[in-house]
Amino acid sequence: MRNSMRYIIGIVLILFFIPSAFANERAVLLPLSGPLTPDEKTNLSQQIAEVLESKYTVVFGQDVDRVVKQVFLDESHKSECDESRCYRRISEYYQADKIIAFRVTKVTKSRYLITYNLYDVPTGEVAQSRSQECKECSFEKLKLLSSSLISIEKIR
Repeated sequence: MRNSMRYIIGIVLILFFIPSAFANERAVLLPLSGPLTPDEKTNLSQQIAEVLESKYTVVFGQDVDRVVKQVFLDESHKSECDESRCYRRISEYYQADKIIAFRVTKVTKSRYLITYNLYDVPTGEVAQSRSQECKECSFEKLKLLSSSLISIEKIR
């Protein structure tokens, strides 16, 4: 009887601890910024999360948008507004070590600059930073270039 209890306890411990050892790191995808429609931002956010899901559990969406907006608003009222303090608050809220910032900047009528930054919140450093220009850019081309820009991170 004692041996079977030890066996059962051992199995339970293994089942409890092994999944967390292989779990992806959590990352928060900040609301996308740039001259995109709300539907395009939602679509692109989902695509970014899918590309990075093999490495991170990506938290994004309306709840993140609301929390990020509130955190930055709160910090902006302080005498020393600090972006890294905002990132720490956001990462604590979602229990994540990474913050992903993805920006689309309009350069000319059909030319955009896509920027991807991955922040490591515990160290306060930018772990990855890439940008790429999108010429004669349609939304479909923007999505393709965005995937290729961040898929380099997926491989590492």
